[in-house]
Amino acid sequence: MAKLHWKKLIVSLSLTDYYCASIAPGSAALLLMRRGWHPIVLKKSCASGVAQAGDSPWLAELGLLEGLLSEARRGLPLNIVISNHYMRYRLIPAPPLSMPDADVQALMQHCFREIYGDAVDNWQIRANPLPDGGDVVACAVDKALMEGLKVAAGKAGLKLVSAQPYFMNGYNATCRLIDSAAACFVQVESGRMILGIMSNKNWLGLRAVTASPQWQEELPTHIAREILLAGWEDTNPTVFLHAPEAAQSVAQEDARHWQMIRTFTRPIAGYSPQHDVSYAMALSGV
Repeated sequence: MAKLHWKKLIVSLSLTDYYCASIAPGSAALLLMRRGWHPIVLKKSCASGVAQAGDSPWLAELGLLEGLLSEARRGLPLNIVISNHYMRYRLIPAPPLSMPDADVQALMQHCFREIYGDAVDNWQIRANPLPDGGDVVACAVDKALMEGLKVAAGKAGLKLVSAQPYFMNGYNATCRLIDSAAACFVQVESGRMILGIMSNKNWLGLRAVTASPQWQEELPTHIAREILLAGWEDTNPTVFLHAPEAAQSVAQEDARHWQMIRTFTRPIAGYSPQHDVSYAMALSGV
């Protein structure tokens, strides 16, 4: 009987459907997924518009996402990936595991307030699981955006399970590959580039820069600067590049200093890395 019950459990999981989505400047994407040992994309749709500046630069894109969700099947879970354009990242000292959650939150707010001032009061701040020592990546997002995502999901009859930063999704999918003592993780989306420097998987530096249309030619300069800031004049770090929107390879203009390893979205039935780049961000958490 136990063996039969196990088989039934596997079948049940494989038939569980859910949605994953993304929101980025000028675009939103939505995919209906089926769980299982090998996930399947059942349906995909996207919407585009003109990105707006201002205090709520995500407002138009939230409307795009609401339009996509209006066609969704009610009652299913929803996971949303948020573009780095809407996130702020900062390295903070890892507090002791025994520190109360309220004190951890106060520490993170203090670290962001040093740079951004009172704007922090309108942000929701979270950090990746805290290790025992080293620095951790904390991220901040507008509370109004998070509330808007919850409302949009509720209107569509969906359960918002998670809203995930794109950078952390990309890193979490790559970290198992990082086995070098010196490494640089780079994530690129349209108009935005995040570079993180690591030593033995401990964060040393994190920087966000503008990614111009010529970012592939400029990337070696950005990496060289991070190497110098880390004091690695005589170190050869491995660079892990997560840039699903860039199909072609990136030239290594200074191979004496770094070796590049491209990371890609995992193979998923119903998704083509070459033809479905609009959905790569949404799938980064699958």
